[in-house]
Amino acid sequence: GATWGNNTLNWTVNSGRIIYKLLINPIHPDTVFAATSIGIYRTVNGGTNWISMQGGGIFTDIEYRPGNPNILYAVSGVQSSGTFYKSIDGGATFSIISSGLPTPSNVARLEIAVTPADTNYVYVVSVKKVTHDLYGFYRSTDGGDNFTLQASTPNILSGVPLSQGTYNLCMAASPLHRDTVLVGGTNIYKTVDGGVNWVKISSESVGVIPFMHPDQHSVDFLPGTDSVYICGNDGGVWKSTDRGVTWNPFNEGLQIAQMYRLGTSPFDPYTILTGHQDMATQTLHAGIWSMFTPNTGDGMECIYGYTQDSIRYLESYNGRVIKTYNTYPLYNVVCTTTGSGVNATASWITPIVMNPDNENTLLIGKAQVWRTVDAGASFAQVGDVTGGSTNLVALAYAPSDSNFIYAAKTNRLFVSTNGSTFSDRTGTLPVSTVLITSIVVCNTNPNKVWVTFSGYSGANKVWYSSDAGLTWSNYSTGLPNLPINCITYQNASYDGLYAGTDVGVYYIDKSLAAWQPYFTGLPNVGVEELEIAYGIGKIRAATNGRALWESDLAVPVPALITWVGGISTDWNNPLNWNPNAVPTSRQDVIIPQVPASNFYPVVNITGMGCRNLTVNTNATITFPPANSFKLKGS
Repeated sequence: GATWGNNTLNWTVNSGRIIYKLLINPIHPDTVFAATSIGIYRTVNGGTNWISMQGGGIFTDIEYRPGNPNILYAVSGVQSSGTFYKSIDGGATFSIISSGLPTPSNVARLEIAVTPADTNYVYVVSVKKVTHDLYGFYRSTDGGDNFTLQASTPNILSGVPLSQGTYNLCMAASPLHRDTVLVGGTNIYKTVDGGVNWVKISSESVGVIPFMHPDQHSVDFLPGTDSVYICGNDGGVWKSTDRGVTWNPFNEGLQIAQMYRLGTSPFDPYTILTGHQDMATQTLHAGIWSMFTPNTGDGMECIYGYTQDSIRYLESYNGRVIKTYNTYPLYNVVCTTTGSGVNATASWITPIVMNPDNENTLLIGKAQVWRTVDAGASFAQVGDVTGGSTNLVALAYAPSDSNFIYAAKTNRLFVSTNGSTFSDRTGTLPVSTVLITSIVVCNTNPNKVWVTFSGYSGANKVWYSSDAGLTWSNYSTGLPNLPINCITYQNASYDGLYAGTDVGVYYIDKSLAAWQPYFTGLPNVGVEELEIAYGIGKIRAATNGRALWESDLAVPVPALITWVGGISTDWNNPLNWNPNAVPTSRQDVIIPQVPASNFYPVVNITGMGCRNLTVNTNATITFPPANSFKLKGS
């Protein structure tokens, strides 16, 4: 990000500005132009200082005339006002060129291509303002002073499910043949006669035309060739070595998966499902990653049943949920996004959670909270969460009491303590300046809840309530001024919490005065979800751009094996010990770590869904423990 003055560009976080393209001078590499959302900027000292060269709009593309860095071409506009500019003084000034080009009010966006095969040739492709498909393809043969419409059909920017020319648009001209041009929208089209005729050379569907992942954002010729094409799209990097007759993914080793959510098998900690941007739901099994559900587009939440990992609930964007049996493609549609109620379109990542006591009962958050008690066969609305923004963004059950349900929109927090009615308990939460992103509840006390926030409002990152939202306190000390995307609670700890931010993971518990960095080895990447695999003592991070990672827990899970009797009767004072008591439920035997005494009175017995442990007065630790995230890939 950046903060912007009237004349200079200072590199700091929290700007809301976008840089669409950087253009490096081929002779003086310290001179760089930036096409940005508030104009064209230039640095002549490698980025130390930036000066505004041209205001007046959102600039998305900029090119040098091949062999002459004194001449530049640029275009502005994304949703409207597509305009072409030319500079003949090295970018000191720019002039609007309109001869032969469409009226800016009719087009949304433009893209430029130039070629060293004929430096007088300049190509422009234009996007319709309303429908975002092809308006026209234009060519200049006099260095960008005048243009001629070459074609307005076929619709080379169309695609399934809809045209997205304001989002995915790219173009490249051959370095060897001036009339050969590639244009990318949803797919790739090619012309060999300067844009009069076009052939589709990639398709989002398997068929006669070779398949390549859709939504193209970058296309180029391998320098010095006319036969090798390289594309960057929502499926990574693809390459053709035969002029587009065949395409192959070129992604091995990149580790750039954009994950939204993950889920782990209850029986095998290394059988994992992950929901991906544009790459559906992927699975890790027996050490091998593969696509699990190719028909879901963007994959979101993944939930295994507690007692059988053949049952999985998988979500795609806006709240479509399917339930799979054994191996895909055997599945049922649980809810859609094409109707109303539970079948309405909802948040991009729609919250869905499983009841902690019954795997057939789940909640999904659309405009209201909906519950199924028969594994998705039917749904009924739970209470009412009217007010605030339209759709829910977060849901949480209290693990120790499923009558406690927490539901959040971006600017409202609702709580049910009886499993059927909700109260608005937003209270003093800072929803006027930041947006709610996630919720987590203590596993032994249903009243203890933490809420996270996105945005850049000072210390408003995590807030805490000890009374189910009746009162709130700020719990943000130590966190950076970055969005907090997710949070998770470590059972059998001293209120241990992990928060996923836009740059890594932070940890805190009640023995610490502030959150601590917990991302050794993890790339500087946004963390979308955190989950704990208790059986192996690991915490996992699904990231938006660098795949899946895991690390040891901050507080190790004790690994002893026999029950010796006794449970705590006071969760606020775990040492209030009853040596003769026998546990009757999971929460009875999950007792918090007591750092003041430097040992773990954590106990469990076989058959209660957790580990088989005993009291250990010798299990000492030091804090902060070493943390080292390791790539699990995809």
